[in-house]
Amino acid sequence: MPERSSILGLMLSQGKGIGKNINNPFVREGKALVSKIVTTENLGTDILRAVDLIGGFNKVIEKGDHVLLKPNFNSADPPPASSDPAFLKAIIELLFAHGAGKVILGECSWQGLSTRKALEQTGTILALKDTGAEIAFFDEEEFIKVDVDGKYLKHVSLAERAMKADKIIYSCCLKTHFRADFSLSLKLAFGFTKKRERMAFHLSHLKEKLVDLNLVVHPNLIIADGRKCFITGGPFSGSAKSERYSRFGR
Repeated sequence: MPERSSILGLMLSQGKGIGKNINNPFVREGKALVSKIVTTENLGTDILRAVDLIGGFNKVIEKGDHVLLKPNFNSADPPPASSDPAFLKAIIELLFAHGAGKVILGECSWQGLSTRKALEQTGTILALKDTGAEIAFFDEEEFIKVDVDGKYLKHVSLAERAMKADKIIYSCCLKTHFRADFSLSLKLAFGFTKKRERMAFHLSHLKEKLVDLNLVVHPNLIIADGRKCFITGGPFSGSAKSERYSRFGR
């Protein structure tokens, strides 16, 4: 049961921050839906099948939507430290096929790395060249300060481009994190924040501040690439385990 302050923070966060709709459309009998599939060699078919299992892309994508796809490129290390460009390409193609008018891949890497350089080094820019998607390097763009009203996080600067999107889709990696324990969907929101403010997150109560951050970040669909994951270490390197699974939900 959330603390009263957390409930109040959620009420205050409605209508501001990133993501215009905080209601989860992927619900059955009051429970959030999650699908898990065994993947094949066809990522597009696999992702479509898994999203269809919980209700389909049409639950969140409307014709003409401007969709922000948020990957994980905290660094330029290979998956599962970073997103797989082929996985992102498959998602982008599916978003356009389901009516998206614009798809923007947006990210801001860790403080010591240019996001543009990270996407170049991982081959992401080249891989997405002909998809029709735009790429937003948040560290080269504007940020807007937003009141969070959380228990540990009172305000934060968020990427302006992300705040303008109609819909937010996450593409997560599965990995452990030596400071935050895990780096999944809640941690992914960190990539929307301004680099100069990130040190304060790490000084104390990092995990709690990440939870507070998600009071003002509302993804519409979360797609996790579970084919390979860190089971120790992270976020840059660690002991990896390979599986043939991907998880989808919100």
